[in-house]
Amino acid sequence: MFNFTKSLIFAALLLPATAEAYVKWVDEKGVAHFGNSIPPQAASRAREEKNKHGLTIRTIRAAKTEAEIAAERALAGRELALRARLKKQLTKDRVLMRTFVKEADLHAIRIGKKNSINTRVAQIQRNIIRANKKVLSNQKKAADYERKGQTVPVFLIQELEGLEKTINSSQKAINDYRAREKNIDEKLDQDLFRLRQLYGLNTLLKSRSHFSVGADIHKNTFECSNVDECTEAWVLAKQYLTKMAKKHTKNIPLLTSEIFIATPEVNDAAQYRILIGREFLRKKGARILIHTECMNSPSGKRLCKSPTLSNIRTGMKDFIQTHLDFITLTPN
Repeated sequence: MFNFTKSLIFAALLLPATAEAYVKWVDEKGVAHFGNSIPPQAASRAREEKNKHGLTIRTIRAAKTEAEIAAERALAGRELALRARLKKQLTKDRVLMRTFVKEADLHAIRIGKKNSINTRVAQIQRNIIRANKKVLSNQKKAADYERKGQTVPVFLIQELEGLEKTINSSQKAINDYRAREKNIDEKLDQDLFRLRQLYGLNTLLKSRSHFSVGADIHKNTFECSNVDECTEAWVLAKQYLTKMAKKHTKNIPLLTSEIFIATPEVNDAAQYRILIGREFLRKKGARILIHTECMNSPSGKRLCKSPTLSNIRTGMKDFIQTHLDFITLTPN
């Protein structure tokens, strides 16, 4: 039977004779030690300083090993590299948002640039047609000279050679314009994709201020503390969205990037959209947020307040945390 009095006597015997403040530390075998001070050979180990009542008054962490220090430096280096990349991208994003207030602005730019190219190409094609007609005419003249047994004049030969060069260079110019047109399309497609990401992320960030209960922000948000954890968490967030999309909306994510993922926009009151975004914090770490969008109608609003969508929103944080713990416990 447990004897509380005997236990207290035993604990008292372990304390220093002065019954004043003492130090508790654990050796490499897990055995706890008590004394007035920690021995020199254990100076690097974690310890607790306690008062005469056994209450901890100070905790001293174990000294970091060289491997731990190197790992921390490497992590800090990755964090700095990420911040530099984000700063550069943020500058581009600000220019993009100022240049194109809405998607229609970007489409107008595309149409204008392509019309300009097509106008120039049409002009070059007309020049090629005229040059080809001139070539046929000069070839006929050259044939007439040969039928008469006469030497084809040098000026006619030179003119034919010049026309051939003109046609070749004109065709090359057309090819260059078509390549430029393709580059414009690719660049504007990238801008459009990024613009949609930024608009989607802004919608998601604004949604935080619309929660009627402050606790919902915490329940629907996962926070990570460093670049490695945040990278793993973002991968898991995309896995969660894909899983929820296949199970509930029967759609695969429409936009997938380093800041925003979402299912397609809805066009029916019975449908809803799932959005997940990543907001990088000022110094390190990030927040991953989830939001659901429904049609702006009475039935759509009821859908967004339903238990199904509430579970989708609150389930992301648990999904990430559970799988992140598993990854941490079973490193590659």
